[in-house]
Formats: sequence, C-alpha cells, structure tokens
Amino acid sequence: MRFSNFALTCFLLTVCLMTPSHTGANGLIFDNVVIPHEESGNYVRAINQLPDGRMVFVSVTGVDIYDGTHSKSLPAFPAEYTAPLKSYNGFHHMYLDNDSLLWIKDWGKVSCIDLRYENYRPVTDTNMTDIYIDETGRRIIQSTDSLIFNGNSLPRSVLNGTLQDVAGDSSTLYMFDDSGRITAFSVADGAILYHADAYPPEQKKDYSSTSLICSGKDGFYQIRNGKKGGFFHFSKKERSWTKILETPYTLNTLAIGDDNKAYISCQRGMWIIDLDSGEKKYDEILRTSHGDLIATEISTVYEDMDGGIWLGTFNRGILYYHPSKYDSGKIYLNPLNLNDTSGYFAENRDGSVYYCCGNDAYALNDKSSDGKPIKLSEINIGHTVSGSANTFVSHNGNVYFKTDYGIDIFSPRKSYQDESLAHKPLLTALYIHGERIEQGKDYNGHVILPFSESKTERIELTHNQNFIGLEYSTLNYMSRDSLSLSYRLSGLDPYTVKLNLPPGENRSFKIPYTNIPPGEYLLTVESGTNIAKLEIVIRPPWWRTVWAYALYTVFSIVLLLVAAYIYNNVSRKKMLRKHREDMLLARIRSLIDQCNAYENERVISECNATKPTQTPKAMDDSDSQFISKAMELVENNINTAGYSVEQLSRDLCMDRTGLYRKLMLLLDQSPSLFIRNIRLRHAAKLLLENRGLSIAEVAELTGFSSGSYLSKCFQEIYGCKPSEYAAKSQEST
Repeated sequence: MRFSNFALTCFLLTVCLMTPSHTGANGLIFDNVVIPHEESGNYVRAINQLPDGRMVFVSVTGVDIYDGTHSKSLPAFPAEYTAPLKSYNGFHHMYLDNDSLLWIKDWGKVSCIDLRYENYRPVTDTNMTDIYIDETGRRIIQSTDSLIFNGNSLPRSVLNGTLQDVAGDSSTLYMFDDSGRITAFSVADGAILYHADAYPPEQKKDYSSTSLICSGKDGFYQIRNGKKGGFFHFSKKERSWTKILETPYTLNTLAIGDDNKAYISCQRGMWIIDLDSGEKKYDEILRTSHGDLIATEISTVYEDMDGGIWLGTFNRGILYYHPSKYDSGKIYLNPLNLNDTSGYFAENRDGSVYYCCGNDAYALNDKSSDGKPIKLSEINIGHTVSGSANTFVSHNGNVYFKTDYGIDIFSPRKSYQDESLAHKPLLTALYIHGERIEQGKDYNGHVILPFSESKTERIELTHNQNFIGLEYSTLNYMSRDSLSLSYRLSGLDPYTVKLNLPPGENRSFKIPYTNIPPGEYLLTVESGTNIAKLEIVIRPPWWRTVWAYALYTVFSIVLLLVAAYIYNNVSRKKMLRKHREDMLLARIRSLIDQCNAYENERVISECNATKPTQTPKAMDDSDSQFISKAMELVENNINTAGYSVEQLSRDLCMDRTGLYRKLMLLLDQSPSLFIRNIRLRHAAKLLLENRGLSIAEVAELTGFSSGSYLSKCFQEIYGCKPSEYAAKSQEST
C-alpha cells in the first residue's frame, strides 16, 4: 500500500513536470526590455524598485538604475566598496533603508549604493556578519553573537536557528530562521511576543538553505529551499503556517501581485498561484510581444508599484508584463486542423489575418469567433506576409500564438494612458548651454548638483547660467503610446505649456528655457494626476545683489556726508574770510577816519595859529542855504560808504580848508563830524521806522563801513546801542 502511494505520487509529479502549459494557459505576454549601456547583461539576478519609480537590475557583472529610457550603470561589487558578509549564504538580494542606501548582498559579501549620489559608499561596520532591512526601512544588523535593531541588542540564541529573513511594521519585527520558525519581537524593547513553526523539526533539512519573504494581505508568504522547494503562508491573525506548494526543485524568487496572485520563478518557467481560489498554473514557456517562445530559467520576479511584472532571466535579459497593455482573446480550431504540422499564419493587403492548414483557412480578426473554417479557394490571400506554424505578429502589432486548443490573440491597447500611475515625472538630466551637468562637479567655484538629479529639489545658478534644459522621465513602463504632459515655470511662463510625447521607446522629454532673468522660480511638471516640482534660482550678478545695493547705499551716504563736510568746510572758510575782510575793511576805514581827524586837527591848529578863536556866528540867509545844500549833498549820498570830506568839498566847489573853516564858523563842527552826525540821525530814523532791519543793514543804508563802527559812533551820540534805541525811544514817549 505504501509502495502504491509512492508510485502514484511519482507518476503525478512526472506528469506535472513533463506536460507544458501549452503557451498561454495564463494569458501573459511579455515585452523585451532593452536597457541602453546596460551593465547587468542578460543574466539578471535581482530586481527592485526605488521609491521614485526607477527600477534597479542586478546581475553578476553590474547594476543598472533604469528610468524607462535611460539607465545609470555601475559595476557589481567593486573591490574597494565591498565588505565580507560571513553569515550570508544566499544569492543576490537587495534592500532599501530609510537613509536612501541600497544594500546588495551576494554569497558572503555586501556593497552599498548611496542613492543621493548614485554611487557606491564604503561599508565601515567591520563587526557586521549579515544585514537585513524590513518593509519600514529599519536595519537589522547581525554580528558574531548578537542581533541589533532599533537600539535593542539581543543574543543570537533567542532564535531557534540561523536568521535568514526579516519583515516588520511600526510595532513588531518578525525574524525567520532556518528551522522554519517565525519569532515576533516588540520593536520598543526587543521582547519576544510569540513564535510559530512552519513544519516539524524533522523536515528542517528539506527547507533550511534559503528563504525569501513577501508581505501579503493577512500575513506573510515565504518560499524556502533545501532538498525541496516550498511555498508557505503565515497568518498573523491565526499565528499559524500553511504549506501552499511543494516542488522537488528550487524556487528562485517570489512576488505577490495586487490581484492577490503569487508569481514564483524557478529554474524553468514560473508558477502563478491564485491565492484566493487556490488555483495553481505552471508556465515553462514564456511568450513575448515579438512572437517569441522562451524557455529559460527565471532568476527573479518582481511586481512594481503599477502592477507590472518584471522577470530577470538566466540568458534572455529582462521581460515585462502588465495586464493593461493588451486585450486578449481565443479562437478555437478544429482539433483535426490543430494536428496539421503544415499550418501557417498569413496576412493579406487589407490587414486580414488567417491561419491556413490544408484546404481550410480560419479568419482571426474576430477574437471571439468559434473558428469556423473557410475554403482557401473562397478567399483572396493575394500578397501575403507569412509566419511560422506557431506564432505570428501582424503589421498592427497583434500577436498570434497557436496552442493545443486553437489560437491565442493579443492586441495592444490603443492610446492607453493610465492616469493612476504611481510616480510623478522624474528629473534625470540638467543641461546648461547644451552641456550636461555632472553631479558633484565644481563649475566656477559652485557645485550645481550636490546630489543626483533624482534627489534634486532645488538648483541655484548664476546669471550667466540661465540657458538651461531639463530632462524628465515619465516612468511609464506599461505604455509606449503617446502621452500628454504639461509644465509651467511660475514667475516666467504666463500659462501652462502642453506637451504630447509621441509613441515610441523614448519615455523622456526635455524642457528648454533661455535667458531666464535673475529671480526665484518654481517649475511644475504634470503627468496625469502626478506633479513634480523643482525650485530654480537664478542669482543676479554681483552688482545687482542685496550686498551690492547695500554697498551702493553706504557709498551714497558716505558721498553725501563727504559732500556736506566739504560744503560746510568751504562755507565756514568763506564766512571766516568774509569776516576777516570785513574786519580789515573796518580797520582801514577807521584808519582813514583817524587820518581825517588828524588832518582836521592840523588845519584847526594852523587856523588857530593865524587868527584868534571865533565863536559861531549867527547865520544869515546865505549861510542857511549853504548848510542846507551841504546837508542835502550828504543825505543824497547817505548810503555811499566812501562819501568823504574831499567829495563834499568838491561838490560845494570849495577846498577842504575853506569847508572846514566855514562849518566850524557856522556849526562848530568839523566836516567829518558833520557828515557822521547826518548819517547817525538817518540811522536813528531807520531804527525807529524799520525795526526789522539788522544793524549791518542799517550801517549799509547809512554809509557806515561796518555795523560795529555804527554801533560805536551811535553809542557816543545817543548813549545807547542801536539795538536798544527803538525800545528806549518808546519808553521815553
């Protein structure tokens, strides 16, 4: 009985392995992804997606960071940036932590790429024997004798075996060891919450070699390998394990799709398991949009954030599938015609496609027909394009595959643009005056891109770096049809610029701007509902900076102060010079007056010596007329400062001595005193009638050489200063 059960098991397993899926059981069709300048080659060992939407492909020879059009290529595990990882005995595995570090592990070694600079950085932790990173980006470091996470350090003995994988959320960390046990730890204090075994200890040797974990809707899915391959599910709610699939060969990698299907790659083909219904399908032959049938090892499988499936193969490069790219249909054929090995596909001039076998032809344009044959003689094949007996690609991109039940047809969807793409457009290159700017390079004392373009949120440029080009990638892997985009540079563009990206492999576009004035701008790039933003600052030339304007202000103030100082200094010197001139003029006039006085005294002394002293006599009419005329002449020249005794004597047609004798005889006054008294009398009159006049103005109007001389003479005659005269006259009245 035991032997018969074993024989039955072997028979069923043999049928499972030997019977192909007949190409199309799962309705998947893949595109070949061509990466320019790729380092990863055809042998792709691991695939991951960065938070910004770019894909990372790792092979034994290189690493490629791919944006849908271009790729950044790096060598794999350069010696100067590779550290030993003694406890890791698995193949290529990638982790992304919270510090934008991409960790890549391979058997016994690890390297680290800093995504801020898109280059390797040294691994400096010499005590690390293995590293794991959970879904939250939290690092778990394994050393020789401890496990370290979130500040907690636990002895490795807390596990039932050797740690192989981790998973976690904000409060709980789950560790999976080679015994098949999951151990849950509290993130806060490292306390063990519970543990559960996937299988009994005696089965450990069957699954103890490698492990890979993926989170699912209600727990974790795990593939394990040893002598066998196993696919397990752990329910966090029930805290229990369920075995879903067991194979006698290795299961390479695992991806859980948004449709709750598990995609498991293996040495030949791929398992697709519906986790809701439990239906299991195995495809060992892959179909491509070029009509190729591929039988190869699938090293890795990955589902991206848009629901696309990426396959890394052993020798056929990278393949990509998305359920929204193609419409599919089936046409069932007569079983007798399916067995005809001479059948072929044909397409005539009007685009009609037929499958021809024997004397029959099946029209394939209606994807839902029941395959009723038409006689070849009844149709006009005309000029045809023929395909092989199993696959055919028509001129409009339809792909036809012959299966064991009929024909599978895949038609590309037209003008497909998914508005729900998970990623915003990504800056991939910056050009200035046509030259691509390199990250970290110094340009005239200024590093324009301190970080990689993908991590750049703000760029600062000088005034002569204002001819720029910005290249963006749409990160749309699922569609090669036309795409609608828009962009606007706020502060410069008056309206949003619409852009239609034509169909094709190029999913990037360039935004040019020329002669941007100095200022701060915000570039917004929209693709569907996704918006990317970039701050652009054009610095003004130094002579238009704030510091320059401050310097101009300070210079202007200093200039004004200097001008004011010079003006005040010149004015002060001018006033001093004028004052000195007035003083000198007053002294000269005083000397002249003194000379006149001395001359008068000389004349008097001469007169006294020649005749006896006379007293003033009574004036007759001729004398009164003489005095009146003399007073009139003085009053007419009252404001002439230089009107002297000589001028008065000439105006009276007399000599100086005769005038002196006449005035002394009539008034007992010398001519100079006569003139001065008339001036003083007129000055007194002005002081009474025009109180707003200053002493200097009165002196000028009455012919005195200076205000000080007027004051001196005025005080001798009137007994007070000119400034006091008006007030005292008012008091006396």
